[in-house]
Amino acid sequence: MATPPIITLDGYPPVHRVHFFQGSASTPGRCVIDAGNDSSFNIKFLPRETTLKIIHNDSGFAGTWENMRVVKAPRARNGYVRVVLEDSRWHLSQRVMSNNFNERNAAGEYRQDTRKSLGQLLQEIAKPLDGKLKFEVSKGIEFNPPARWAGLKCSEALEDLLLNTGCRVVYDPETLTYMVGSSDGTVPDVPDELFQPSPPPDIKDIYFHSHPKIFETRLDVTAVKFESDLSGDGTATLEDMSSGVFLSLDNEDPETQMYFRLWRCSDTDKVLTPYRPISHLMNADNSIRESGRIERDDFIRFPYHRKFVQYGSSVSDVFDDTAGGTVFVTEHPVLSADGNDYSTTAKVVTGYYERDDKGSLKRDTLKRSVNSSASSDLHIYIEWIRPIQSDQADVKASKWDDLFKVVADTIHKKYMGKAATVSYPYPMKLNGMPSVGEVEYNFSISDTRSKHGFRVAFNFSPGSEGEIR
Repeated sequence: MATPPIITLDGYPPVHRVHFFQGSASTPGRCVIDAGNDSSFNIKFLPRETTLKIIHNDSGFAGTWENMRVVKAPRARNGYVRVVLEDSRWHLSQRVMSNNFNERNAAGEYRQDTRKSLGQLLQEIAKPLDGKLKFEVSKGIEFNPPARWAGLKCSEALEDLLLNTGCRVVYDPETLTYMVGSSDGTVPDVPDELFQPSPPPDIKDIYFHSHPKIFETRLDVTAVKFESDLSGDGTATLEDMSSGVFLSLDNEDPETQMYFRLWRCSDTDKVLTPYRPISHLMNADNSIRESGRIERDDFIRFPYHRKFVQYGSSVSDVFDDTAGGTVFVTEHPVLSADGNDYSTTAKVVTGYYERDDKGSLKRDTLKRSVNSSASSDLHIYIEWIRPIQSDQADVKASKWDDLFKVVADTIHKKYMGKAATVSYPYPMKLNGMPSVGEVEYNFSISDTRSKHGFRVAFNFSPGSEGEIR
């Protein structure tokens, strides 16, 4: 039997049992400690923040977990105490981020003053924490992920970063550092290991989907107005305006306000937006956009601005719509001569989405294979990839396609490699390798019933604490 480790918890009686689950996400790991053999200690004086140390001389392992906190009231009986703690990631939920980074324009280009690499973003997350957590990059990525973090908790920012990059955050207890990196599927060759291969992933292919693609061209539109349903059920339909309409100044005319302000596209598969894609910015707090416009002739009027438009707060309303998506609304009537009448036809320059055969908005999609013998597919939506396709001269060539491929290849790595559980009689030096999904320390220190257990989940993240089996 292996020599038991030496376990101490600062400010607490001698530890005789530790059961510690530490995952590789933004959520703090949870540790249960049984300590004590002296009935004279006073539970009221036990610290609420402390440091855990696990030292194993035979293997040379010396791990330290600073800034842990008690999350459940200690229970004491007959000189023994049980306490539940969280690792130092609890500090992430106590601080808020101030800035956004890696903003991109419509073509996918950076706004240079906001550009940050993966390592720099991690340092931005650590700044508000006053040195309580330290981050380093264990294996980098080839793109700079979005970081619309202003107002978010540091824990939410880290979770967003891991989601957008496919990285894991693995604590290295020997350097007291959280190592963040892109997984390469590596499983170390460890002597004396008890290797338990996990079932292969039930994922045949991964389909990566971008945000709905936005298009732009000059569309033919016709002036329309609402006509109330004569059935009296409160519904309304749109009808084309006839030429020769007289614009009455009579305030009692209920239709005057809509004349030559509503313009309908004949293609019902196109969902119009009120703005041009050239003005997209990824920062919700700085969403200045150039408005779409009705063109009465061949003279190009640029720019044409409208009020600020805010992004939606959920996936279902991340883009703006106008009157059902088939009608473009102008702030003022658009009038142009057609002989002795006002013209009822025009062109509109604005962004629009397109529907596919199933009625869904078209997205760019990339396919990556995982397990050819599996039967299920996984669909991942990368909403910050916002491709555009415009034929207007003032719109730059898009870089979204190349970026989308790099992002898909990076996240795809997280699902590759041999999923396995490795059990070991004493702690292993993992050096923060990014293929670690979770670790479990389970040691009972006793003269008669000693138990030693260290377990690692490689290339998968257990569904809940205690499932590294």
